[in-house]
Amino acid sequence: MILGPKKLLQLVKKKKLVEGLSDRELTNPEGAGFDLRLGEVYKIKGKSFLGVTERHTPEVVLVKKYQEDKTTSIKIKPGDFFLVKTIETVNMPQDLTASITPRSTTYRSGLFIRTGNVPPGYQTKDR
Repeated sequence: MILGPKKLLQLVKKKKLVEGLSDRELTNPEGAGFDLRLGEVYKIKGKSFLGVTERHTPEVVLVKKYQEDKTTSIKIKPGDFFLVKTIETVNMPQDLTASITPRSTTYRSGLFIRTGNVPPGYQTKDR
C-alpha cells in the first residue's frame, strides 16, 4: 500500500515519522513522499571486509556539513563516491516500511544515488 501526503503528514504529527522536515514538506509535499535534504557528506577512508562471521567497515571522513543560514555547496566529480546523512531524522513504526528513491532531477543531472528501504521499527541513530 502506498500512503499519500495527507496520511504521511498525519504520521509526522502523531508518530514523529520524520522529524526536521522543511516548511515546504510540512505544508505542500509532492506525491507520496518527502524530499529529504543533504545534511552531511562523508568520504570513505581505508579498507573494508565482509566475511562469513567477521566484517570491517572502513572509516569515514566528514567532507561537508549543512549549516543553517549558510549557503554551502560541494563539487562532485565523475567517479566520486560519498556517504551521506540527511538533515531529517526517521522514526519508522513497526507496521510500516519506507522506500527511499532519488528525484529524477538527480539522474538528469548525472548524479547516481543508491538507497535502500527503511525497515519497520528503524530509528535514526547518532543525531
